[in-house]
Amino acid sequence: LKTGKVKIMVVDTYHLFDSTMPFLETLEDKYGFKAEVFKAEGCETKADYDKKYGADLWKVNVEEYDRVAKVEPFQRGLKTLGTDVMINGRRRDHGNERAYIDIAEVAPIGGGLAKLNPLAYWTFEDCFDYAAMEGVPLHPSVAEGYPSQGDAKDTVPV
Repeated sequence: LKTGKVKIMVVDTYHLFDSTMPFLETLEDKYGFKAEVFKAEGCETKADYDKKYGADLWKVNVEEYDRVAKVEPFQRGLKTLGTDVMINGRRRDHGNERAYIDIAEVAPIGGGLAKLNPLAYWTFEDCFDYAAMEGVPLHPSVAEGYPSQGDAKDTVPV
């Protein structure tokens, strides 16, 4: 990561846990990288986003929210970074839509993007075991019982 050959991309939806971006800085310091953060087009702050789309877009029109806050910044990030291969942390136990993902896929993005899911067959417990064994910091929301760290509005503690 320190060489910059591998880019780390983050999409800030402006609905992440309050602790997410400070936690990202902790990871950047620990592992010696600087993440490229992509946000809704033309919105440098949450106030910009709220003014342009409304604070409740996710309640009013979830499809538009997903497009504006997630899909467009994600696709723009892949293009901006000249991505050939995307490596992510998706696992089969993340839900029905991911139950059959393979370790290697071709995503229908830009004519076919190689997508690697190295944790596809890991369990929730495998992740915690690895983190404990290797000293990987956990997102602060984990201590509060949250099993995933996407948008705070969509995540409930267990």
